Amino acid sequence: MYSVLVVDDETMDLIGLQQHIDWDKLGMNVVAAINNSFSALEYMKNNKVDILVTDINMPIMSGLEMVRQILEQRPQLRVVFVSGYSEFHYAKQAISLSAAGYVLKPVNDDELFEVLEGVKAELDSETTRSEWHKSEAVSQLLSGNYARTELTPSAGLSIGIIEMDDMHWKLRAAGVEKQTTAFDKQLQQIAELLMEMNLPYFCKTDEKRMVVILEGAQPQEQLKLVMHAVSSKLTWSVTAGVGTLVYELHQIPESYQCAREAIANKMFYGKGKVIPFSDIKPQTGLKAKQLSEVLDSLFTALVQYQLVRVDECVEDLSALIKTFDDKHAVYVYLLHVISQLDFRLRTVNEDLYQILGLSFDKLDIVFQFETVEDIQWWLRSRLFQLSETLYQRKQKKNRKLIEEVEKYIMDHVEEELTLKDVANYFSFSPNYLGYMFKEEAGLNFSDYVIAKRMERASVLLQVPSTKVYEVANRLGYKKLSSFNRQFKDQFGLTPSDYRKQG
Repeated sequence: MYSVLVVDDETMDLIGLQQHIDWDKLGMNVVAAINNSFSALEYMKNNKVDILVTDINMPIMSGLEMVRQILEQRPQLRVVFVSGYSEFHYAKQAISLSAAGYVLKPVNDDELFEVLEGVKAELDSETTRSEWHKSEAVSQLLSGNYARTELTPSAGLSIGIIEMDDMHWKLRAAGVEKQTTAFDKQLQQIAELLMEMNLPYFCKTDEKRMVVILEGAQPQEQLKLVMHAVSSKLTWSVTAGVGTLVYELHQIPESYQCAREAIANKMFYGKGKVIPFSDIKPQTGLKAKQLSEVLDSLFTALVQYQLVRVDECVEDLSALIKTFDDKHAVYVYLLHVISQLDFRLRTVNEDLYQILGLSFDKLDIVFQFETVEDIQWWLRSRLFQLSETLYQRKQKKNRKLIEEVEKYIMDHVEEELTLKDVANYFSFSPNYLGYMFKEEAGLNFSDYVIAKRMERASVLLQVPSTKVYEVANRLGYKKLSSFNRQFKDQFGLTPSDYRKQG
């Protein structure tokens, strides 16, 4: 909520400003009501105030003078003047101070409410822009690019990753759309908490993770406070990983990588806690890193229908299983593998459990395996089935898309058609659509368009009254020679000879 300070030397007017406006509806909170400019000025110097509602005509120091002084220190402050003086010079001075509103006494509550609504809209827009710019700055810093920020590296910076726990399987029955809505809502609540805790440098990295830049030498303690706040407001628990402390902006990617390794160890350290990179045991950390690499490689092989590589990844997973000395740890590990694969598949709108006819709460088969070979056989057969299904679905999806593209070309064949324009229409990158088009249609996009234009030309040429150059112009050809050449390449005859033959 936005904090509001009301100032008026008239007691009844001060009470009226507090009580006659529905501040809650505006998303505002009156933090103080003060009857003189000096006290108000002192309050604003020491406390956060977003909006000042003040009388102009007050003894000793006017509201105008008070605002001039405070704006030198708080230029972002929004000011609404209230005055019984309707003379033009007061309004003129208020405007010169960039006042957000000017309301005459006796105050009309509806008029003041409307002015305050406008102030709130400005602040909301400004906050959104500020959050976006800071989020963009964080994204740039994580990727190793310099970003202009107000961060102070000399005090120490580290990356924290906040990850929501168990959301996928808890929301499995809700469907993808409702899941996405729930994820976004939870992340938005985390973002609001971070802002409230004066941790404004954060960004979303995927549907269940938030990355935050922590300032100071005690990032772990900061994240503990965040998690405590989260646990009191969210319906899901979260786990956090903390990277190393760095003192230069260009070192932030190193801290980010360490934080990613820390959060990857949730499998071994448990949920609902802060996991500092410095606490990771070398062997455990190695396992987590290796597992993440294998899963990334396996996911790529699955969606690209590379069964040989899938088999190799199963061998790698089995080798990692053999490093555990506890049977229960193996079961947890296997469930984690399944969960992580499902998470990766959801990034391409696929559901592992739906494809394989499984449900998370009925994976008791995992606990029936007695040997690594049993696990290996089960994984291999299931993953082959998964890759085969993904391949078939992809073929169907691609064919349907290309059919729609072909129809679009036919409907617009007499217009200027570029791969870029068509790709934009279907929300694809030109390179990707061009690749898919050639895979499905067997022709480059440009060659296909030319072929369809020539087919249309052959139809138009059947109308005796239509001149050859008119057909060429209609199909977008500026040079008749280009039209003649392409027509002959397709039909073996010039347009004129084709017409004569017909």
